[in-house]
Amino acid sequence: MIKLKFGCDMDGTTFEQMGAFLPYYKKFNPNVNSIDDLIYYDPEKLGFPMKDFYEMLKSFEHTKDFLNMKPLPGAIESVNKFYDIGGKVYYITARNSYKGIYQDSLDSLEKNKAKFEKLFLAYPKLDLIQKKGIVAMAEDRPEEIYELSKNGICCICVNRPYNKEVKENDFIKRCEANQIFECFMDNYSKILLT
Repeated sequence: MIKLKFGCDMDGTTFEQMGAFLPYYKKFNPNVNSIDDLIYYDPEKLGFPMKDFYEMLKSFEHTKDFLNMKPLPGAIESVNKFYDIGGKVYYITARNSYKGIYQDSLDSLEKNKAKFEKLFLAYPKLDLIQKKGIVAMAEDRPEEIYELSKNGICCICVNRPYNKEVKENDFIKRCEANQIFECFMDNYSKILLT
């Protein structure tokens, strides 16, 4: 049997980015009261220019709150199960805002006992996923999920307040962060037989 190659995003998929980001975001946009109010991928609906939002995200990545983001409950343990059955796990994240972010991200994964082959900082992610032969990806961002699934990559959409509109189909399945492994096994185990 060929080793399963599984990809996993970090922020919003295995780590609780919104809970850490919310207090920081509220300093600049007091209209936001909860994570459910935070329309992460369309802040302009809350009266905040997109250009300013991206600058704020970059500065957030330098804060202690960002570096100390906690994993979503059970997420890393669930992803570790791929590694435990002999699969290859790749963490693929779009983080790229400062020189030391690779090492900080690596340290965070290791501190939280993540089991994986390699960490990649990449955006967009499709080319890397295809080059590495990754068959499935756990992700939270709708546009990334649609792009990957359109190109034949099985996507596990980790439920987040901002991706409720993502619909399941042959290439997209939804679950909680602590069910990533089980969701894959229930829906895509046929990949293991190829």
